[in-house]
Formats: sequence, C-alpha cells, structure tokens
Amino acid sequence: MKNDFPAYDVVVCGGGFAGLGAAFALSKKKLKVLVLEPSPSIGGEITRAYSLNIASGISPLADKLLEKIDKAGGKKGNRIDAVVAELCLLKMAEGKFDILLYCQPTGIIRDGEKTLGIVVSGKSGQFPVQSRALVDATGNSLLFKYAGVEVPEPGKVSRIYSIFMNGIENRDSLPGKFTCGKSQIIIRNSIWDGECSFEFLSDSDKPQYSRLMIPKILETARKEFPQLKNALMSHAAISELQLATFGKGKEKVPESSSGIFSTGIASAEKFSLENRDGLVPELILSGEKAAKLLISETDLKVKLPKIDDIPVSSVIASPSIRKDVVVCGGGTAGAVAAITSAREGAKTLLVESSCCLGGAATGGAINSFYHGVKGGIQDEIDARIEKMSSLFLGPSVLWKNAFHPDLKKIVLQEMLIEAGAEMIFESTACGVETEPVKSLLPAKRGAKSTRRIKSAVIAGPSGCANVTADVFIDSTGDADLAAMAGADFIFGRVSDGMPHAYSQSSSSIRRDDKGNLVIGHNNFDAGYCDPTDPRDFTRARIAGLKLYWREKFDDPSRLTTLAEQIGLRNSRLIKGDCTITFADQIVCREYPDVIGYTYANYDNHAVDYENESPQTMIWCWGLGNWRALIGSEIPYRAILPAGIEGLLIACRALSVDFDGHNQLRMQRDLQRVGEAAGIAAAMAVKSGKTPRNIDVKKLQEKLFKSGALLDSGKGYHTNSWKPENLFSLTHNQLRIGDKDSGSVKWIAQSTTDEKSLTSRMNSGDIKESTMSAILLGTAGKKEALEKLLACVKEKSDIRADGERSTPFWKPAIAVLGWNKCADAVPLLEDILLDKTSDQPALVLALNALGNIGNRKSASAIKKMLSRKDLPAEQIFKKSGGSIPAVKENALWKIELTAAANLAKLGCPDRKLAEKYLSDERLPVRKFAQRLLE
Repeated sequence: MKNDFPAYDVVVCGGGFAGLGAAFALSKKKLKVLVLEPSPSIGGEITRAYSLNIASGISPLADKLLEKIDKAGGKKGNRIDAVVAELCLLKMAEGKFDILLYCQPTGIIRDGEKTLGIVVSGKSGQFPVQSRALVDATGNSLLFKYAGVEVPEPGKVSRIYSIFMNGIENRDSLPGKFTCGKSQIIIRNSIWDGECSFEFLSDSDKPQYSRLMIPKILETARKEFPQLKNALMSHAAISELQLATFGKGKEKVPESSSGIFSTGIASAEKFSLENRDGLVPELILSGEKAAKLLISETDLKVKLPKIDDIPVSSVIASPSIRKDVVVCGGGTAGAVAAITSAREGAKTLLVESSCCLGGAATGGAINSFYHGVKGGIQDEIDARIEKMSSLFLGPSVLWKNAFHPDLKKIVLQEMLIEAGAEMIFESTACGVETEPVKSLLPAKRGAKSTRRIKSAVIAGPSGCANVTADVFIDSTGDADLAAMAGADFIFGRVSDGMPHAYSQSSSSIRRDDKGNLVIGHNNFDAGYCDPTDPRDFTRARIAGLKLYWREKFDDPSRLTTLAEQIGLRNSRLIKGDCTITFADQIVCREYPDVIGYTYANYDNHAVDYENESPQTMIWCWGLGNWRALIGSEIPYRAILPAGIEGLLIACRALSVDFDGHNQLRMQRDLQRVGEAAGIAAAMAVKSGKTPRNIDVKKLQEKLFKSGALLDSGKGYHTNSWKPENLFSLTHNQLRIGDKDSGSVKWIAQSTTDEKSLTSRMNSGDIKESTMSAILLGTAGKKEALEKLLACVKEKSDIRADGERSTPFWKPAIAVLGWNKCADAVPLLEDILLDKTSDQPALVLALNALGNIGNRKSASAIKKMLSRKDLPAEQIFKKSGGSIPAVKENALWKIELTAAANLAKLGCPDRKLAEKYLSDERLPVRKFAQRLLE
C-alpha cells in the first residue's frame, strides 16, 4: 500500500453530524483533522437522508448552521431545505478540516496497544493514513470492532425514507399522516410552496429497499387525496436514515479504547419516525463530547514514526461470499449486466458504491437518452418505466427520451430481485487477488503473463470481505478491477493527459408550456478530475457543489437535489483484444463478433480543440463535423481486457481510443454492453470456460433472441439500426485503411479523393479552396502549404459550416506544424507576440514551432512568456439549466505547452513545469510531472 498522505492529529471516521461535531470541536484547538466519509456528502442525516426538521437551542453548532441556512433562504420554522443545508455546511467546513469522500475505514494501524493511524479503502485500492488518535463516528462502532473491543449489536435497525411531492393544491388541507397497507406515512410541509414530504419506515430489513414501497404509497395517496391530482413526485431522499434499537440497557458503547474515541450510535429508543427533531443537534453534542475526551486523554505532541516503519495490513474477512458472477458497479451497464447474468441462471452478486442503481441516469441526474440504438433488455426496462410513469408524474410529460430517475432506480432494483440476484449497496471493490494462468493465445514479445482474477476485496459499512467468483464484471466506470488486476489502459488525451471535463449536475422543477410541473436538470462542465485518486475525486466533488452557492435561494431558483454522482465522462480506457477507433466509427466498421450497435455525434465537451488530437482538430474545426452522426458495431473483444482472464469490462472504460470514446459512451450503448457481458459471464460459468473462450456465436444468438442484435441471416450486419444521416451512409467514397486507420492523415485522405481536392483548392471559392488546402496539407501534400501560409497571414474569419468549426487559419497553423514548414516560423513567432492572439492561437503556434524544430524560436517563446497580458480565461461547456457556465484560469495550458516545446527545441525551462506541481488539480500536476520526467 502506498502512502503519500500527510499525517494528521486526528482522523474522524464518519462524516455525519456526530463526526462533524467532533471535527469542528477539534479544529477549534488548531488540530489537523481529516474527516473520512464513504459517501459523496458530509452531514448525511440532512444532505442524504433528508431528515429536515431540526430543533434549535440544543447545540450551538446546530444553531449556527440553522442561522446560516435561514440567511440563505432555506429555513421556515424548524424545517430546512436539504440542498441549501449542504451548501451552507460546506461553507462552514471550509478551512476548518480536510475531507476525504468515497473512502471506507478498513483497518487500524497499531504498534502494540498504540493506535497510529487508519487503513483506508477506496475505488482504486487501500492506503494508510497516520494519525495520533481516531474518532469512531461510523454509526456502528466499526473501529472498535477492528480493535477487538466488544460492542453491542442492535436487535433491529429502523430505516426511515422520504419522498417529495410538488404542485399540491391546497396543501394545508392534507392530513398529518395516512396509512398504506401496514405502514404509516407521515406528511410534512416543506419550506417551499406546494411541496410536502411523505416519510415512512421501510418494511424490509435490507438497506436501501425502502424505495420499493414508493409506487404503492403514490397509488394510495393519489386515490385518497384529490389535492394530488396535478402533483408531481419531484424527488426522493438519496439514502435512508438508520436508527438502531438495542433494547433497554444494552446500547452502551465504550467511550474510548487505545486512542479510539466513540461518538456513540443513533438510537431508535430516543428518536423515531414521528419525533427526530433533536437528532442532528444531539449527534453534534455526542461528537463534541468525544472530541473533549480525546483532547484530555491523548498526547497530541507525540512524534509519529515513519509509515514505512509500521507493519500495515488491511482487515479482510475470510472468504465468506462465493458466487458464480460478481458485478462491481450497478450503474448504467452494471445493473443490466447483473439482471441478465441472473436471468441466465448464474448466482450473481451486484456490488454498488452508492445507494441506488442506474448510475448517471439516476444518481447522476442525467435522466434522458442521448442518441444510441434501442433493442434488447433496455426495451423492457423502458416499457416498465413507461407503465408506471403517470403514478410519479401526474399530468406532467417529460421531454423526449426522458424518464423519471427515481422510477428507473425502482425498476432496475425490482428486476434484479425478480431475477434472483443479490445486491450490496454502499460498498466498493478495493482490491483483487489474481493468479497466473496459461493463455490459449500466442504470446507477444514483451507481453505480460496472463493472469486470472480469483477474488475481489469489497469494502462496505461492516468492513471488508473477500468475494470469490468464476467471472467478474467490471462496471465501475473507471476500470477499477481491471487496473488492480494489472490490465493495461490509457488515460486522457495524448497532448496533456486531460480526461473529458466532468460535470456536477442537479435537479429542479419548472413549469412546461401547459403550466404543468416537470423535472428539469442543470448540466454543466465544472473542470477536470482524476477519479482514480480519492483526493482529487473529493476535490472535484466539493468544487462542483460550491458552484451552486448563492447568497439567497428562493422558490423559483431553488434546486430539488444535488446529483449524488458527478458526471465522469471518461478516465481509464482499457486495452482490450480489439480497440474501437474514431476512424472505425467514421466508416461504421463491422465486426464478426458484433454484440451491439452504437451511434452518436462526436460529443466532445472540450473547449480547447488546440489541445485535442489532430483527428479532432480536422473533424470539428476543419470540417465542421461535430454534429455529424458516426457509429459502428461493438465487438465482443472490446470488453475483454488483454492479458486478464475471468473478467469482462461493461462500462464506459471498454476498449476504445480516446477520440472514439467521445461517441461510444452513451447510456444506450452501455446498457447494450451490460446485457452482452451479463449473458457472456453466465455462459462462461455454465461451460466452465473463461469469457474469452466462450462460443461467441451462441452469445450472438441469445442477443438476437432478446432483440439486441438484428438480421441474423446477414451475420447481424444490417443498416436497419442506422439513422439515415449517418456519416458513412452519406459518404460512400470512404475506405478503410489497413494501417493507420486511426490517423488524421487517413481521415483527410478518406473523406474526399485527392484529385477532387486539388481542383477545389485551385477554385475561386475561398471557403472551398481553403478547406481543401487544409485536407491536402493534413494528408502531407506540400503543394497546399503556400495556400495555408497565406491563410494564416490573412487571419480571415472564413470557416467550415457546422457546429464547433473555427476560422480556417487556426487549423492551418497546426497543419503547417505537422508538415514542419520552415517558412511558417516568422508568422508563428508573430502570433506569439500579438496581443490579439487568443489562447487557441498561442497554443497552436507553440506546438507548430516545436514540431518545426528551429532552435531560434525558443527566444520568441520566452518573450511570449514574459507578457503580462496572456489570455488565461477558459469557459467550460454548458449543456443546460440555469447555472452560469464555469470559468477557469487556464494559463497553465499556455505555460505548460510552452515548457513542452522549449524542451523539444533543446531549451528546457524546468521552473515552468515545477510551479504547477502544487496545483490543486491532479490532472494538471500529472501533466507538469510528465514534462519534468
């Protein structure tokens, strides 16, 4: 386990209000504190469970929070708004203590009886964090259990859940409660007009099963209360509120033991469905009490030994779970994979890190489809959602291809239960065990030996467990299992390693043209994030949430939910037995092992195409083809990670190149991949083979039977799934290259034939002439360079038709650089010193000069760097909603590009890169480090 974390005075395990009470109290003593929280939010009793009635006068800290919420417009009486509360809480915590989200405590670092730190587990593995003391605010005394201290086990856990109705007529005429079957439903008014919550106890002893009661509750309420005739079920709590019942005299938890201090456990003996206004203040007091005891009993000045000197091991239970198939990740593809695997008869376990299924479509608040091909099990899912939609929406109608996110959570969970699959929520794969195996494939020179996954380590609310299976399906989104097993992958674009920008979406309600309430969402890019690193993942989440802050919220501008999952479009992309390329999508390549079909436009969210690949520059800037529909068949080999047996990749991390990933990552694509992976896994179990060695033809037959594949008589190759304006159908002259099928030169040569381009370049039409010169120059034809030089000199605004195109003189700069055109040097150096040059022009000129290789150009680069007026602002893409587009200081792109090209010219300037080694954004730090290496 690596350790590059700083040491802390105290690590607080649990970011609920008990943990926060301790953290705030400890921070007042100027102690260095880390709050460790498995979920994406602190203060979960409010921010996730939506327990929104808060008593005042019990805890000064709670009163301070209530005052801040009230000032921001989020309080009425003793009732608050969850979204406003979360934003206020983050404001209060800022600068007080560090926060690490998405991570579980899974062991204690000890030297004899002395506690020296904690073993932390996240989606990319386990690592130690040193501290002088620990606070156990886990809610189930997990740290005490790790330490071998006997703690009481609850006889029962009560789980409270809340859903919210909006657009209620004459809200105050509703009763305070009603009955649904054997369950009592409490009705509470919200602070917002026309909104109330239905709050109830789960009828299941399994966590996160409460939502399955929603359809029956809605059906009962709509029949009983005419006030709900036009109401919309706008949203639901993210998680359940759990209260433990121990029995009289049995709830005593030790206050401390060998450097571990307890905040206690929230008890159902004291709080209930009807009365829990004092819960949050009391939890804060319990945390403050633990902090006070810690300070009195701990030597906080003792010097900690180096972590390398301490034997560190994680706490892993004996292999207690054995399944045929384990699916890690219950998102867009993973939920479908688990359903199909179980339906095929395999004993299937689904492990999901959040509290719901569906991924971006549900927890990510992207509740609509964008392109993609229907067919297969996803049609059944859509039909089941449609059948119940009126129960959730009332008279409201969502926009085209949209669905109710909470309803999709329910449908997926119901289908999993019906299929016989088991599921574990709030748990993450944090390690794998592999063994070497003989491969049936011929070994390549220098290739790593083939390995097979034997088991996975799963970290959850109760600690770690070892899960064994015949087949694992990696649906983590980031290929976490594959990476831990040693699979090769790529990450980010070639130029600077940046992944696609991430988003932090949210939901809201608005009126449609007919005056009905509808669910809307805010979707905007918030920056760059490396989700494989827990600290950067946390930084990005908190930075995204803070973008929603405003001094005052009101009814028209308020939000219903902040998406639990940030929109991670891209991170690791595994290297599989077959890699789908951007060029494959342009020509709509067919594969003998086809398992599905995909199409979309080139949905790249980049706003800095000067840093994208040459393919992207020409496709979008030069040809104006951003909106053009491209696609291909999806081969089975693309979900087989090279060199790893017993593993399938069913998520956005399948084997596709970075540019191709801009098209192949839509929800329908991934649902298709999930269906194929689930069936393939079950087939492998039944046949006793690895997924790589199953009969793919039989897999295709099953997919044809489900409707996921079409036209079996033609080998499943058909035009019937293709939109009529697919690029390959409207450009019949395209040809597939045998060698550099992914190269920009191939795109230029294949898009239009060379003879036609030459005549068009010499025509009198300036637009046609310049575009032809760019394509010819891209293809390496030197006769185009004179035209391109003139284009750059003139800086005309002429550009290709189409979205995301740019004036031709900018891609012309890149083409001159690729051709190492020495005559372009004076023009390029002038661009560097021209105060009217924007950031794209500067970056293009820097890269072109680096490619041309004239050492004297280093002088012009250094002069540019001395300028105080370099354009730094970058505005990220906004997809929809009322939140303004995010602005970022992107001076780093100019300075690090300059550093890269100074090194190319033999005049390195290490200081340029070194200044970014402390940048808060990990992808920027990685780029700087790469330049220094």
